[in-house]
Amino acid sequence: VAYLTFDDGPSNNITPQILDILREQEVKATFFVLGSRVELYPELLKQEYDEGHYIANHGYSHNYSSVYETAQSVVDEYYRTESLIVSALNLPEYCSHLFRFPGGSQGGKYANIKNEAKGLLEQNDVQYINWNALTSDAVGTPTPESIMNDLISTTERKKQSSNINA
Repeated sequence: VAYLTFDDGPSNNITPQILDILREQEVKATFFVLGSRVELYPELLKQEYDEGHYIANHGYSHNYSSVYETAQSVVDEYYRTESLIVSALNLPEYCSHLFRFPGGSQGGKYANIKNEAKGLLEQNDVQYINWNALTSDAVGTPTPESIMNDLISTTERKKQSSNINA
């Protein structure tokens, strides 16, 4: 089983292309959106949702020094973005309950703040999820071959399980 996710959008030039391909291939995905991008392109977020994709939260800014100023600032970014998602979808009851930390939930300069933020998110009934395979598609000018090579190399050591909980 593979779960296809996209981060950092919506983007006016890339998201429509992604949606076209997903529609053509009859594939659903999860879009981890940035609040700052939802403000710019609410209609694209609505299109993602209307086409049956899941909308999840990637924070507001993706600016590490701002996101990780404190553990509470992580939660504040989550709720700021949730509010924008609700507004763009015009669904007052919508809540993704799902967050992807910019840069991942572990390690790095902000590891302690991330760990504290995990507890705060959990207290607010928000789960977090990382990626477990990377394609490096956002780095430089990748080729289809380099994308597949990166995907294979980042998944070959992963434990396979027939008991996957989403």
